[in-house]
Amino acid sequence: MMTDRSVLEKVINKALKNGMSPSVVDNGTFYQVYAMVKTRTGNTQMANGFSPEDCYGLIFSHDFAKAFWGEENYTGFYAVKVGGRNFTMKLPTEKWRTPPKEWEYHLQQMVLEENPIDYLRKFVETDGKE
Repeated sequence: MMTDRSVLEKVINKALKNGMSPSVVDNGTFYQVYAMVKTRTGNTQMANGFSPEDCYGLIFSHDFAKAFWGEENYTGFYAVKVGGRNFTMKLPTEKWRTPPKEWEYHLQQMVLEENPIDYLRKFVETDGKE
């Protein structure tokens, strides 16, 4: 299993590649992706001495969520891994008058997790599909 640090490096890299600004302002709070340093390969990684908890403000920002999950309507499909095998499930979506955006749905789900990085981990370990 990937470490929390590795998960955050991967998801933040994906969000940056998808257009998230390295400086994020959310609800009046400024989050600089100062925890990340460029490597020779062009990816970013966490600076030494920076803990995963230091990134919570960033991963709960709307800018991160929009860049990571996208702004399409949520379809209700998600991936689960059972016994080393991947399965795709569908949630009933008829209860929604207007379906939420992908980023809105996943941000709400991540808030409910005891460890939000565990929620993000599912997207990294299933090749970004949930």
